[in-house]
Parts: sequence; structure tokens; C-alpha cells
Amino acid sequence: MKKKQKFLALFVEILKKYKKIHKAGYLHGDVQPDHIFMISGKPVIIDWGLGVRVDDKSFNYRGGLVHFVAPEIAEQMTKKATSIPYDQTSEVYAIAAVFFLLFTGKTPISYGNDNFMSVPFNQKLKFIVSGNFISFEQASSPPFPELEKILQICLSPDKKMRYSSYKFLDELLRIQA
Repeated sequence: MKKKQKFLALFVEILKKYKKIHKAGYLHGDVQPDHIFMISGKPVIIDWGLGVRVDDKSFNYRGGLVHFVAPEIAEQMTKKATSIPYDQTSEVYAIAAVFFLLFTGKTPISYGNDNFMSVPFNQKLKFIVSGNFISFEQASSPPFPELEKILQICLSPDKKMRYSSYKFLDELLRIQA
């Protein structure tokens, strides 16, 4: 199987897991590569410390790992908000950011230089809010325009333009066929 198809098959399986989580009425809250394990060739989602039922209004979300937070979350994090609205669309952004990193080896946001560790946390948040995205080409990644287009939609700074997880999965399945 080609390398691109292997990535795509993996992404489909991971997204199926998140679809099940969302359909059950939950959000993970801290989507990042370290929380996705492969066991017997199947993805397992771990670390549910920020997991929440979507109807739990008492949950005080404060944000996740900076590279994977949606712009609307990053904006609230810059304000040091103690209860940030978090929903499935914000989680779709995080999943797409993980997929971008897994495919390209780079975060989808340009922090101004290749040494993102040297960029202060609040500056990273500002780059995310501004939608300072990079392309697969800028990431020195092999071209995969079908995947890149889908991820660009999921990573849109405009929350209303993003796919739901179900539409995201449908689009990935379409290019996998």
C-alpha cells in the first residue's frame, strides 16, 4: 500500500473512533498525537482527563496543548478565560491539526521560525488566532492535494466553515476509495 494510502487509512480509523465518541455525547477535550495509541493495528484514544459530556454545563474548559487548539480556543486562552466554550467543531480542528502533523511532520501553524520551542506561549496563541497556516509544500511534505484541501477546511479559522466530524470522515472515505 502506498504511503499516502496508509496515512489515509490510519486517519479514517482514528476519525471513526472520534465519531463514536461524539455520537455517544462526549468530547475528548485534549486531542493530540500522544493521546492516540495503536494497539493491534487499531487506534485507541487515551487520557480522558479533559473528557466531558457535551451537555455538561458545569465543565470549566481552559484549553489543550497549544499546537492543536482551535483559533476560538486560543483566543480565549490569551484572555486567560476560566471557562472556554468547547464543542465538536473545535475538536474537529484539533483532530485535523494532529493529522497535519502526522502527515507532514510539522504543526499546521507557522510560528515565525522552525524552532517553535523558542516562541513564547502567548505568541503561539496569537499565531493560531491569526490563522498563520502553512501548506504541505511549506512543510516540505509530499503533495497530497485531496487531503490538504480537506484539512484546510477543518483548520479554517472561521469555525462556521469547518466540517463536523461526520462530514470530515465522509470526505476522507471519499478520497480513500
